[in-house]
Amino acid sequence: MQNSTLILGPPGCGKTYRLMEIVQEALSNGVKPWEIGFMSFTRKAVQEASERAGKEFGFEKKDMPFFKTLHSLGFTLLGLKREDVMGPADWKNFAEELGLDIRGKSHQGDGLSDLLTMGAGLGDRYLRIIERAAMRQVPLEQEFRESEAYDLSWPMVKRVDELLNIYRTQLGKVTFSDMLKMFLDFGEAPRLRLLIIDEAQDLVPLQWAVVNKLADRADEVYFAGDDDQAIHRWAGVEVQQFLDCSPELQILSQSYRLPQSVFNLSQQVVGRIRQRVPKEYLPVDRPRTAIFQQRRQPPPPNPRLSCHLHRTHHTNAPRDAQLHEPHPPHPPTPPPHT
Repeated sequence: MQNSTLILGPPGCGKTYRLMEIVQEALSNGVKPWEIGFMSFTRKAVQEASERAGKEFGFEKKDMPFFKTLHSLGFTLLGLKREDVMGPADWKNFAEELGLDIRGKSHQGDGLSDLLTMGAGLGDRYLRIIERAAMRQVPLEQEFRESEAYDLSWPMVKRVDELLNIYRTQLGKVTFSDMLKMFLDFGEAPRLRLLIIDEAQDLVPLQWAVVNKLADRADEVYFAGDDDQAIHRWAGVEVQQFLDCSPELQILSQSYRLPQSVFNLSQQVVGRIRQRVPKEYLPVDRPRTAIFQQRRQPPPPNPRLSCHLHRTHHTNAPRDAQLHEPHPPHPPTPPPHT
């Protein structure tokens, strides 16, 4: 993509800081805040950028209409309302008509409070296949075959998809992926002088199609992320799209978070990744210790001086409870003998 740059930011290398520098440079050159797009798939990345921009440049939310998630952008530009989106009551009614268990819960944010977060019911599993096929932009049968969900039925996948299309059409409702597809089909991309796509390593093919449409009407485009943190292949992410998005590459070269011991451990892990860009960057110069534990151990004597990372909330819960228990203070260090 012409007039674009890919910024690779390893952990703690100041990626958001660098992106705010780019925004500052644009403002210095006369670009207005409403001519800047800062977008991501996650609300967290957009919220952090909005708060930084508000604090550093004195912007209010109304000054930054294109600091949005991709779904929220589609929602807004298509003129959709909350009642246009499939909500909890709609999914409940659809599940009853279908005769399958759908346990997904709604979540808040971006004015899209009624979007489905899929659960563990049998109906959720069929819906996940349908949604993932849309996100990957592949035929439904291909997605079903590649999902290797051998306990599910292909005729039932087709039936769920057909009934969902009928249900949505009759009620005039849209789903998560519908907003992106509708924007691609007949939405009008805003005219932007600067477009920043953060956490781009997490985008699926349908989102990349939206980004490409936005980039076609932007003067300058920056993609930011870290291919070593692309962990959402299960959701349809193809990291090569991220690596191929721009001919220009910048690698942030100084971590302000990782001490030498953690850096060394992380390099052992990422060295196993086959599809990646090698990166040379420096750890922060302060002593810390990294410990990899296979089994749960008692909490350290002073938990305030440690950081604990777990794969899931489930495995973290017992340790979290331990760390929140009151701990006796360390005994004072005895004075040296004289």
